Amino acid sequence: MNEIHFTVEPGKHAITITRLFDAPRELVYKAFTDPQLLPQWWGPRRYTTIVDKMEVRRGGIWRYIQRDSAGNEYASTAFTTMPSRRAPGLHL
Repeated sequence: MNEIHFTVEPGKHAITITRLFDAPRELVYKAFTDPQLLPQWWGPRRYTTIVDKMEVRRGGIWRYIQRDSAGNEYASTAFTTMPSRRAPGLHL
């Protein structure tokens, strides 16, 4: 049940990654949407994750920063386009 599937469509600027979790839907949703929980498991493990902004709503912004051991920071921003019961990149 821990298989990961990648979908890449030619001509599109998107990659869809699908993974099934052996956990209750509510727990998986909370792990993705709680700014205190997300840094505890978000990878890669060699980085520290800082949630800068997390607006779990349609049109919201999700911005996190990953810091390496030398103090270099790498920021990533996503815009939520799905209903509020779905987290950025999470389809339940």
